[in-house]
Amino acid sequence: MATGDQCSQSVRHTRVCVSEKGKSATILNEDKEKFIKTQIDGCLVQNETSADWMVSKNGVGRLIIELKGVDISHAAEQVMETIDFLRRSGFGGQKTAGLIVGRRYPKFDTKVQKIKRDFSKKTGGPMHVVCRNREYVFEELFEFRDLT
Repeated sequence: MATGDQCSQSVRHTRVCVSEKGKSATILNEDKEKFIKTQIDGCLVQNETSADWMVSKNGVGRLIIELKGVDISHAAEQVMETIDFLRRSGFGGQKTAGLIVGRRYPKFDTKVQKIKRDFSKKTGGPMHVVCRNREYVFEELFEFRDLT
């Protein structure tokens, strides 16, 4: 396992972007506030199930991001495992939201609804599942509302 310093980057870009295999999520940051962007899978966590990225903003919370193809259930497992890893590593207590960017999913699928409910029970925060690359206002990702 690498240290957080080796896997994290402090950024003040107007667009904080994470991407992998054609999937991406971009956080708008017009005021150029400080964000911490951390590569989880393959850097902070190696050889274990984990999400791809974490983006954090002081005073708001941390967003666990999985950029996925079609297996939304596996993506949810990766996000949950990452939360468990962070708690075991002493990084619990921060407000947490989840974001899965997949290729497609049925919006009213009961599996997706269960994933969102389980995440909320575990973290107290929302899980968003979307099927396209787009830009987000960071604070809105911590609200329980539909992003589509």
